[in-house]
Amino acid sequence: MQQNSELQAKHTICLRK
Repeated sequence: MQQNSELQAKHTICLRK
């Protein structure tokens, strides 16, 4: 379940760009 947090963080950065 720790991978889910990393995946969400990457998605947030991509969306924030």
